[in-house]
Amino acid sequence: MMCLMREESPEVNYMLMTSWLRGSNYFALKTTPAFKPLQAFTNRAASANGYFETGYKVLDPATFQ
Repeated sequence: MMCLMREESPEVNYMLMTSWLRGSNYFALKTTPAFKPLQAFTNRAASANGYFETGYKVLDPATFQ
């Protein structure tokens, strides 16, 4: 799943939220032509020091070692 959202505020703020079965899939996507339209957003935000990227993993406490 991939969703591009814009915050309702006077400042222009976007958030790209994705959900992946494996974390490495997102990084593989970033090297494909499918990601090219979103690359403009990330490049512009990074050049203005307004880019933040993070990842989270959901763990099942019953199987976590």
